[in-house]
Formats: sequence, C-alpha cells, structure tokens
Amino acid sequence: MTHAIAPRDRLSVDSLARTLNVSQTPIREALVRLEAQGLVVKIHPVG
Repeated sequence: MTHAIAPRDRLSVDSLARTLNVSQTPIREALVRLEAQGLVVKIHPVG
C-alpha cells in the first residue's frame, strides 16, 4: 500500500475506474471488500 489516499478522502468510483483503466464493476466490488475489512467506510450521500 502506498498510502496515496489519505484518511477521510472521498473516493469516486468513476475517477478510480478512469485512473486504473478498468470498468466501474471491479472498483465497486473492491470497495465492498475493503468496507467488509474495515478499511473504508461507506457514507450514503445526503441531499
């Protein structure tokens, strides 16, 4: 891990997919796994 994403940084599925040159589906799946491990926290949008 490079710690390129700082704590409390917002993650965008779209921007991660573009940066990593993959579709959004594996990004979403990875974020679900990271959330299950307690490495990311999903906060539902408000507004």
